[in-house]
Amino acid sequence: MALDLRFDLNLKGLANIAAARFQLLRRIEEADINGDCSCCSCVAKGPFDRFHGGHFVAGRSIAVLFEPDNVWPQCPDCNIARHGNIKMYRAFLVDKIGEKRIVWLESQRHKNQTLSRVCLALKVEDYEKLIDQALKSLGLGPKFQDETIMF
Repeated sequence: MALDLRFDLNLKGLANIAAARFQLLRRIEEADINGDCSCCSCVAKGPFDRFHGGHFVAGRSIAVLFEPDNVWPQCPDCNIARHGNIKMYRAFLVDKIGEKRIVWLESQRHKNQTLSRVCLALKVEDYEKLIDQALKSLGLGPKFQDETIMF
């Protein structure tokens, strides 16, 4: 299936696809050999495809939207009902990446990032390849092998 970016999507739509692919990749990367991951805020455990890609520093135009240290598996309850459960998320990050890295992430909160259509299309393509590789390493079939991105 081909996705022709010249006609099918506006920039915001393409950015949303890139963000969704990145979040899926992060959840798969953090999954164990059974495909389960733990919530970064409450340690609930479940299949990676039932979790969200929770952002420590939230926002769609921020400079850390595609930063791996800013996106971790998060259960829907923590991400939505508890508005990120940030206090526990931060405690998780202190252990995982350290206080210095957290301070850097927080310093990026008001820095915007504008990406071109070509850059976003390349991100989508790269993330889909990485997702397929990660799924294969878990013994699951590829998800995007037949899709082509054209721009």
